[in-house]
Amino acid sequence: MSWNWQHPEWPRFRFDAKRIEEAETSFLRHGGVLIGALKHLTPDDETELVAETATSEALTTSAIEGEILDRQSVRSSILRELGLQVDRRAGPREQASPG
Repeated sequence: MSWNWQHPEWPRFRFDAKRIEEAETSFLRHGGVLIGALKHLTPDDETELVAETATSEALTTSAIEGEILDRQSVRSSILRELGLQVDRRAGPREQASPG
């Protein structure tokens, strides 16, 4: 699958709304379920979810750039930014990936 901007007709991009309607409806329904579930999280669980999501995103993004970061160090940095207590035994900050 190519990106929209890679499509030969990108400057005159068109789509068939009927073809994506089912996927859009499913996306909106699942989004509503997710929002409903999030409303039932405790504040601690919400903070944990934010920290874990941000940690995973940071690790994935850095891996794309060829950097391998220590999960615990990234998590500690995120928790610090959120103003939360951090385990001071975190490992090394980062490593360059081989190659």
